Amino acid sequence: MKAVRYHHFGSPKVLEIEELPLPDIGEHQILVEVYATSVNSGDCHLRSGSPFMARVFAGPFVPRQKILGTTYSGKVVGIGAKVTSFKVGDLILGSLGIHSGTYCEYIVVDQESTVIKKPDFVTHEEGVSMIFGFLSAKYFLDKAQITSGMKILIIGAGGSVGSHAVQYGKNKGAEVHGICHPETMDFVYQLGADKNYDYTVDKLERISQKYDIIFDTVGKEDISILSKLLTKEGKYITTAARLDLIIKGVFNKSFAKRFMFDVSKSTSAGLSELMDMVEKGTYRPMIDSIFDMEDVVKAHYHFEGNRKKGALVLKIKK
Repeated sequence: MKAVRYHHFGSPKVLEIEELPLPDIGEHQILVEVYATSVNSGDCHLRSGSPFMARVFAGPFVPRQKILGTTYSGKVVGIGAKVTSFKVGDLILGSLGIHSGTYCEYIVVDQESTVIKKPDFVTHEEGVSMIFGFLSAKYFLDKAQITSGMKILIIGAGGSVGSHAVQYGKNKGAEVHGICHPETMDFVYQLGADKNYDYTVDKLERISQKYDIIFDTVGKEDISILSKLLTKEGKYITTAARLDLIIKGVFNKSFAKRFMFDVSKSTSAGLSELMDMVEKGTYRPMIDSIFDMEDVVKAHYHFEGNRKKGALVLKIKK
């Protein structure tokens, strides 16, 4: 089978297509022919080895896992002896969570992992375009205990996770404000944002609104400024591995309850919730571009060099 691999950290040019044998199937596993995956921020961090905290997951000197990609949509083409949840021919959607390995033609996954049958109302490309962003946004906003009527601020609202946080927040009945680049402001409004700030003009220290949740997908703002934007019981949560926040949280438990960093976790129930929203019309896929597997280097350059308006899909099966 063909697989996109990398053997050292660096620019997108480190990605190469190689031939590998088909993976073996365990008795509780399914063999999936991958039709599509997505290019996400985590893939780019692991590929580049930057910021340095990415190497906690990727490996300190060389990548441990040579294949990137966490999301997939495809077809079951083989099953283990004890698999009962799926059968050969099923079309499925799934996520490997914090693990990688979907930039290839075939993968094996456990039947109890984050995987569901793909509904007919989404294409393979639409399915993978939503998985990473939705599951990440859902995990962080649920951890911050989002409820209807809250006011939430999303820093990086035009990004791959932030844009999904806008839609998820609105689905939960929150008032959603975003901070984003002026080029993506209209896009974020289209997703349902109630108010947007242009980060090139509207600095945080000038914002007078107080928020119940600040969801930060960038992780560069000063904690003292952020704290002034929170309500008395408000919470700040970020996808960025901020050393200042982590260190202070170790020594100050009350601080750690309000200023949180975590690594998102995915579940099949979360995927099912997403598909229910899509079917009801309250959530929609957002695709910026689709690249063929052979153009994976171009795909990574596009991801890092453009103001995307939606997900970037990597098409594995033509």
